[in-house]
Parts: sequence; structure tokens; C-alpha cells
Amino acid sequence: MLNNLKFVKKSFSAAVPHYDNFALLQQITSDLLISLIPIEVVNDRLICADLGAGTGYTSEKLSKLKIKNLTMIDLSQKMLSQCKNKFENQFLYLNADVNQLGIKDNTFDLICSNLMIQWSDNLDKTLSEINRVLKEQGTFFFSTLLPGSLIELDKSWKSVEQGDHINQFLPFDNLKKSILENNFQIQSLTKKEIKLEFNNPLEAMKSLKYVGANFVKNRQNKGLCTANKLTKMFDFYSRNFKKIIWLN
Repeated sequence: MLNNLKFVKKSFSAAVPHYDNFALLQQITSDLLISLIPIEVVNDRLICADLGAGTGYTSEKLSKLKIKNLTMIDLSQKMLSQCKNKFENQFLYLNADVNQLGIKDNTFDLICSNLMIQWSDNLDKTLSEINRVLKEQGTFFFSTLLPGSLIELDKSWKSVEQGDHINQFLPFDNLKKSILENNFQIQSLTKKEIKLEFNNPLEAMKSLKYVGANFVKNRQNKGLCTANKLTKMFDFYSRNFKKIIWLN
């Protein structure tokens, strides 16, 4: 298996200067995630974490719920440096791999994670580590991506060559099974379709690159993409699609 972690970190670190200008999907899913948190359980004594914090959009939303004790956790030190510049001493910051957080057991009352767990090479290990650092009555709120996301780009690429140009996401039933097997009790697990409109596939691919989501896990076919292939892919896309669908 390829060392995906290194490349994921590199992709997100490179995206820091552009991230906030292109993270529309991330902002939509973050808002949906925050809306699921029962306002009556929120108080300034909760110890919380934003796992895969990025540039801090979710953390900022959590702080507006009066959450005071919040740790922003991210694999990319550059992302966290951006957060420190933005929020200064408002939050705590931890540069860590989600599978090895280096935090004591039963630390957090609440963990939020927006569009992060799909990057895990070992979801069971990731969920086990999250469960470990949650308090016994703690809650984990998360969003992720499902099969069917970016199917327009996937079909367009496969019209000119085989192989994965888009990440393959874990099916809903497999995700649910993994959650239960790692000792979580599911209070709610839902699917939602989000559609974003792009003028052309280059615009769609640019949006992926500038949020660091252009890395394809375990991709084997990294040959040169010729101008002819790109033209044919663009033509297929323009004839068949306009909106990009994300399922989460």
C-alpha cells in the first residue's frame, strides 16, 4: 500500500493559501454538522475537539455556540499555523495523526470532524482512537463522503482512460458497520446530496486542488495526461454534466 498519509499532508499543506476561497462544500457540510448539535447540551464547561480542523471554519462556528475549551487538531502544521494567525490564543492547537493523537483517554465531551475520516487508510483504527479520547458519555459528530460523489468527473475521466482519478469512498452500510464495531452507539446517521455547479471540469478540478482534496489514495496509474486526453475528457463532461454531486 502506498504511504497515503504523507501525500495527504502534502496536499493539504499546499492548499493553505487558497483554501478558504474554494472550500464551499466544506463550509456547507460544516454548517449542517453544527446544526445537529443540540443547543441545550452546549455549555462553556464542555471539552471539545475539531478533528481535521483545516483553517478553522468549524472551530469558529463551535465557538459561537459558547464552547470555550476547544482543541484544533490537524495533520498539517501549515493549516494549524494559519489557524494560530487567525485565532491566536482563543483555542488550543495540536499537530497530530488522527490514528495517534497522543491524548489521554476520556478527554473530550464532544468531537466534531468535518470531511476528514474519508482520508483514513484504516477507518477502524481511526474510529477506535476517536472513541478512546472521548469520555464515556461523549459525542462524536462527523461528516464524510460516500460513493457517487464526484461521479461526473469519474465518468468523464474513464471515457478516455481507465484507472482511478477520483477517490473511492466507503459505502454507507460499511461505514455504519465500522462505527458499531468500534463501540459507538449511533443516535443519527443520515445521507444528503449536495450539488455544486461548475462551468467546466477544469473549474471542478481546480476547486479540489485548492482545498487539498486532489490527492487520489492508492492511485497506481500516474502516467502523463496528454492534451488529447484532456480535451476528450472535457468534451465528454460538457456534453453530459453541469453539476457536481457530493453524497454525505
